[in-house]
Amino acid sequence: MARAARPGEGRAWPDSIMAGRYPQPGPADEAADRAFSPVLGIIDALRNIRGEMGIPFKVALGQATPLHVAVTDPAVHALLTGGEERRVARLANVERLSVHLATATPPAPQSAVAVGAGFEVRVPLAGVIDLAAETARIDKELAKVAADLTLLEKKLSNPSFVERAPAEVVAKDRARVEELREARQKLTNHRAVMTGADTEREDSPMETTPPAVPP
Repeated sequence: MARAARPGEGRAWPDSIMAGRYPQPGPADEAADRAFSPVLGIIDALRNIRGEMGIPFKVALGQATPLHVAVTDPAVHALLTGGEERRVARLANVERLSVHLATATPPAPQSAVAVGAGFEVRVPLAGVIDLAAETARIDKELAKVAADLTLLEKKLSNPSFVERAPAEVVAKDRARVEELREARQKLTNHRAVMTGADTEREDSPMETTPPAVPP
């Protein structure tokens, strides 16, 4: 039996949502959208770090050391500290989260950093993943990429091959060289995060910080 309409309602609710009217879009709150966009960006950034570092969702971030988030907009900072940080922690599985009104997060060795429009997140990796095992895995991947890249570059440096091979084969090999170079750079960046070393690297959402120098 359909429920009677409440005062101000145009009509009664139907017996089932299957028979209900499809929701219609209302006026957009552009200010709210702008304020909430960085919150979604922070969640996406943390998920991307998990993907880059191979951290399963069941492993909580910010265990031994808090995960840091820096935002430049006071309105976004107020939104996060007013309760949205709990949403971030829940959707990204963060155990401890520290929010700062700043342009950058506090530096820390062996941490992964992601940046976005108006925010930066820093995820300490110690205690979250096996740094030694991950470094060994990366070294193995780097060796394989380096070997494949050397073979292709040698092949493409041979004028006889470039002149005689079909154009599509040469183009495919050149594209593969670029893919391998990009993979090598990403693996190098990833390794730098594991070791805490500061390296020369291309623009990347992943950054590293050098280890603290003892006094």
